Amino acid sequence: MLIKYDPAIVDCTAIPQEPTGIIAAVLAFALFATPILAQDDIKVDVTYESYEVGGDDLYEIQAAMNAEGPYGFPAYTTWNVKWTAACEISVTATIVLPDLGPDADLSEEDEATFHIMLENLEEHENNHVEFGIGFARDVQAMGCRGDTASVHQEWLAEERAYDADTEHGRTEGAWLITD
Repeated sequence: MLIKYDPAIVDCTAIPQEPTGIIAAVLAFALFATPILAQDDIKVDVTYESYEVGGDDLYEIQAAMNAEGPYGFPAYTTWNVKWTAACEISVTATIVLPDLGPDADLSEEDEATFHIMLENLEEHENNHVEFGIGFARDVQAMGCRGDTASVHQEWLAEERAYDADTEHGRTEGAWLITD
């Protein structure tokens, strides 16, 4: 079974899969994948991607992130959970973050501010991955059987609440300009 979560799609559905697994699409521009073994033997792979932004000050960089970022956000995370009939579970996630491109001409102070924001933004996006891991743990606790779709919807609601509570990372320092 594969559960795919994409915040841009409100109606996430379960897609039946053969017990042998699925072939994952290789995403262009992937920088690297980090395999992690989560608690309870759940395999977690996180891939980071980036897009370039440019500008002469933080306002221009923020505007570029809003314009160039995925779905109008400075960063974006998707996660997928799959499991086999033997209840072998894996989580794959992709995090897309901004990077200063060759058109960025920031002062040292603004560049330092950007990098602090980027660290906060990466932490915020990694928190999104934790929702996928949480869902995977619940599926594992259910023996990979039962009403996983309703559990999935609960995790999606929690994730939406997290973004609402943090204003999509704004309250966590994940935005350059907050006014």
